[in-house]
Amino acid sequence: MQLKISNIVGFHPLYLKCLNLIAMNRTFKQLTAEQRYQIATLLSKQFSQKQIARYIGKSESFVSREISRNKMYSGKYDAANAHQYAVCKYPQYLARKQRSRKKRGNKTAYRGQIANKVSIELRPKAANNRMRFGDFEQDTIIGANHKGAILTLVDRKTLFTN
Repeated sequence: MQLKISNIVGFHPLYLKCLNLIAMNRTFKQLTAEQRYQIATLLSKQFSQKQIARYIGKSESFVSREISRNKMYSGKYDAANAHQYAVCKYPQYLARKQRSRKKRGNKTAYRGQIANKVSIELRPKAANNRMRFGDFEQDTIIGANHKGAILTLVDRKTLFTN
């Protein structure tokens, strides 16, 4: 197969073999060297991007991006250069992509929570029975758009409100 491609595209078979050896230990979800050479060959024979996409089994936009990313200064697609670039670039990209990422969502769920708060069920029984002065309940009311706030203090025995 490499001999056929090398004859059509015009590269030495050993050069193609070298490229394949470089990529042998890497898995590509993108294009293989063979697919890139097929693109180059079909482009040189004036096939449309749509026809090329159908032939290699990729989407039309995928083929279009591949061609535009790997055009040489002459405006021609170079399969060897494209594959060499992919072999060098994508493994580093994939290694970075596999790192765990910090969860960013729903930070507002913890906003306004009191740190180390004590449950109301754990208050002293004397405060629960309203037997002594000085046991206060407090509450806060926050205004619209957090523009204002009211703090209320109520003595449990006398119901005196501050």
